[in-house]
Amino acid sequence: MAEATAAVPESYNQEKAIQAYLSSTNLEPLQTTQGILASIQSIANLESNAARLPPHLRGIAAEELKWIRRGMIAINQSPALQSKIGKDWNSAVVASGLLKQMHAAKMMEEILAPYAFPAEDQAEARRRSAFS
Repeated sequence: MAEATAAVPESYNQEKAIQAYLSSTNLEPLQTTQGILASIQSIANLESNAARLPPHLRGIAAEELKWIRRGMIAINQSPALQSKIGKDWNSAVVASGLLKQMHAAKMMEEILAPYAFPAEDQAEARRRSAFS
């Protein structure tokens, strides 16, 4: 029962993150169909030719491809997400950005948690993070 209750705030936080992102002025203008197809072709080329990239570019390309791939998967597999932000390329880009933000927030939480809670409270903090 406690697990079901813990899931509600997380989904609420995710919905708020989506709303905040969509209402921000940081959204790029919509791309043309030609631009979108060129982006998709670029991704396909990067994935198939990643080994030929210089090492300093290969790592960055792999990281960015990981996030856009996760955004596309999220859009394709989540009807709830589709209903909130759509199911096209721009939606996948938005989902990718949201996933990156959520990951960064989680990483910072994990890094800062030992400093935010006294030692006697760390067990409680780990128990809470197990539900998120």
